[in-house]
Amino acid sequence: MVRSGAEVLKSNSVMHIEQQFNSGEEFKDQLLRYVLKTNYDVKLCKWGQTQLAAICSHEKCKWKIYCSVDKGVKKWVVKTYVDAHAHAISGIPCPHAIFVIGEHNRDPEDYVDRHLETKVLKATYKDNIEPVNGERLWKRTGKGVIEVPDKRKKRGRPKKFDRIKEPSESSTNPTKLTREGKTVTCSNCKQIGHNKGTCKNQAVQSAPPRKRGRPRKSVHSSAPAANPSGRGRARGRPPGVKNGQGKGKGKGRGKGSDEAPRPPVFFMSPWTDKVFDVWRPEKK
Repeated sequence: MVRSGAEVLKSNSVMHIEQQFNSGEEFKDQLLRYVLKTNYDVKLCKWGQTQLAAICSHEKCKWKIYCSVDKGVKKWVVKTYVDAHAHAISGIPCPHAIFVIGEHNRDPEDYVDRHLETKVLKATYKDNIEPVNGERLWKRTGKGVIEVPDKRKKRGRPKKFDRIKEPSESSTNPTKLTREGKTVTCSNCKQIGHNKGTCKNQAVQSAPPRKRGRPRKSVHSSAPAANPSGRGRARGRPPGVKNGQGKGKGKGRGKGSDEAPRPPVFFMSPWTDKVFDVWRPEKK
């Protein structure tokens, strides 16, 4: 039985059109065999549960293959295959090229790159590499064999092979940091560079520490009056108003008092020290 050129090429190639696989993983394994056999670098460009596609990693190469599930045979079938690499790798014709060269009754060795010929290889290294005689051809001098020198002990105490620590790390306590890179401030004169134990300067009185929490609202009679309407963010009963006084309804309505008018109250911000509201008692 005489087979056609297409049948011979299909039987010898790793991948071919209408090739069937039982699963997508089997198609990937066959694609890996193709890469190992041809030395071409290919990559997947499309993957899914029912379809897989791959292309050549070379930018201008047109090689591609597409495989998907065929519902008729219920298998993965290669439906698109373009076996045409546009770049050469080794300079040696691939099996497909050798088959075509043989169809035209020509010698495949005529298509091998000339840089792979033996005469070119010899011409490349004829002036660079000189052969060296083996040990048996060495000249005998009658002297002893050169051996490895004895190990000499170094002077001084041997060093430890511990890790080189940072300046901020303690050599004795691994959980403690040193004062390397930190400045010392004297608590007596408030200067930098020494502490209270070695200080020879006069003592400087430090400012009183600020109390924690929100400062109390202060009363300033000399501040200008603002917001005379009495509206603002004040909470609770204004200072100077007793129980039963004010504008409340019912039994709590009190009577007027003979006290002198009090100065306005200014509310200051504890962060900016600026007046943000003023409360002025209304005259009755």
